[in-house]
Amino acid sequence: MGKLFVASTKILFRDRQSLFWAMVFPLLFTVIFSLFARSGGGGGTVVLVVDEPSPIADAITSAFEQSDAIKLERSSDFETASREVQDGKKAMAIHVTSPDKPIIVVFDQNNSQVTPLLLGALRQVVDAANLAAAGVQKPAYVLEQQGLAARDVSAYDFYLPGFVALGVMNFAIVGVAGSITQYREQKILRRIRAAPVKPVNFLGAQVLARVMLSILQIAVIIGVGLMMGAHIYGSIPLMFVIGAVGNLIFLNIGFVIAGRAKTVDSAQGAANAIAVPMMFLAGVFFPIALLPPVLQAILKFLPLTPLVSAMRKIALEAAGIGQLGGEIALLAAWIVVSFAAAVALFRFDRS
Repeated sequence: MGKLFVASTKILFRDRQSLFWAMVFPLLFTVIFSLFARSGGGGGTVVLVVDEPSPIADAITSAFEQSDAIKLERSSDFETASREVQDGKKAMAIHVTSPDKPIIVVFDQNNSQVTPLLLGALRQVVDAANLAAAGVQKPAYVLEQQGLAARDVSAYDFYLPGFVALGVMNFAIVGVAGSITQYREQKILRRIRAAPVKPVNFLGAQVLARVMLSILQIAVIIGVGLMMGAHIYGSIPLMFVIGAVGNLIFLNIGFVIAGRAKTVDSAQGAANAIAVPMMFLAGVFFPIALLPPVLQAILKFLPLTPLVSAMRKIALEAAGIGQLGGEIALLAAWIVVSFAAAVALFRFDRS
């Protein structure tokens, strides 16, 4: 079986289509979404325009420059700064004219995440300046703040575990369905069955080679994601283990398709008909919790759903094996069901 494994591995690495589905396809999502995440809106950039020096202008400058979440830029043209806010290039523009005139603030009212934080910070500075101007030396009430370092989870951090699961699914289903059907069309499976090689050894070598390539695939996707700025807070080795388990499920599904398909085109069509809907319905791009409850109850049983959920819990919540009971139970059930279906439906030839 060792020689069969080596031969199967060489065939896989020479198969450009398999390598595309294994590496290039999920990496496209990984890179493209990271670029969108980096270029989103004006972020927390504030433009400050000061016509003449004043204590309130100094207070705003000092407070915003000390904040890690705010990037302060100076400008002399408030009209240009306002246009940048309207164009989404900046989050806020502040115009301090003179002490006897109101401070003008222009902000993006559609940015429900950043704008309230910036307005809150600005109000604190203005309130403190008003108290100082009124001669209040010691406030009647003091707020004692105790900050906790929560995990900094970005949208890209959310997407990356889903892309890992997506890559595992696409490579296994589409790759196996197309390759094994092609072997049958070329009479390779029939010759293997007639040869002294046991069919189970041939199929076992195919599975081992594809699991190995899947682990390499996971490593590449995670590595590129980390280079593009993603965070993984949990165990990466555990992600490899869960990915290998998911790969076995989708390999079985690929064998089921290959067992029923008559041509390579029909096999690839059937594989995509299964993979593409799951790609959008199993939580890769958005949480299924956003969908109607009735639909959630159905979609959680898709084979990709527990894989995405487990990957995301490990990556974002640092979940261990003990916190993945529900996902592991569903994955185990799918391994049993998909293996039974593959054994029952797979055929070495159509005769």
